[in-house]
Amino acid sequence: MNETAAERDVLAAAICRELRGLFVVTGELSAAGVEPRAAIALSALSGRLARLAESVYELLPVRVGIEREALVDAVDPRGDAAVGELAALAAARDARGACAVLARVVLPRLGAVAASAASGVDVRLDAPRARVLEGVRRELEEAAATLEATTRALSALGPYAVSDAASCAASAAAIDAAGPSAGRGG
Repeated sequence: MNETAAERDVLAAAICRELRGLFVVTGELSAAGVEPRAAIALSALSGRLARLAESVYELLPVRVGIEREALVDAVDPRGDAAVGELAALAAARDARGACAVLARVVLPRLGAVAASAASGVDVRLDAPRARVLEGVRRELEEAAATLEATTRALSALGPYAVSDAASCAASAAAIDAAGPSAGRGG
């Protein structure tokens, strides 16, 4: 199954998988009794991520020999590492750290993947794909800006044991160490 999936389909599936994972983690963290400002930002982001995941899922082909869910379920080391890093922060109920890592590491990287995927699309042949992927990039950029403001507001509330910079650096290193991902190159 999925032998006929094009590289662009594998990449779209990887983007969808990461969006779905981030949707789950941000939704769970927003409901975990964290600081209200963080809960509101993370809840809004969770809904946005669910919508984006569904729009990317709709890009996946519907034809004989393609199992869309199997494409999305395929392991994606970097995307899975990003979700794992966020899950660790969520388990510690570190909403400020999660907002910082999302704003400075995870969302910009995923947005860059979507932008790269969009740039490889000939809009004369597949305008809907280009539109969706560019929309994902733009929305992730907007979400990152919102979470950066949330991170700064939360930082003003008091001292934290681990700095935002340290959390971001550790998360970026862990994601990079995961190796190349499906359809993303090195």
